[in-house]
Amino acid sequence: RMGSMKFKHEKFDHTYRVSMGTYGYYVREYKEDKVPGSVLNLTKQEFVNFKEKLKDGGWIESAPR
Repeated sequence: RMGSMKFKHEKFDHTYRVSMGTYGYYVREYKEDKVPGSVLNLTKQEFVNFKEKLKDGGWIESAPR
């Protein structure tokens, strides 16, 4: 079981946090790293694709706080 992951980008003031739940992966956007925004519920394959797109777009995985 994985913990949560956090992705940030030097040009944007929001972050994405990813966690694994009972029914798949949950991606939540945080504005300015603290105000929770919308949530995506993804299957494992959708999550793999999402993570690749983030990394291709310059997003960096960082340790969640």
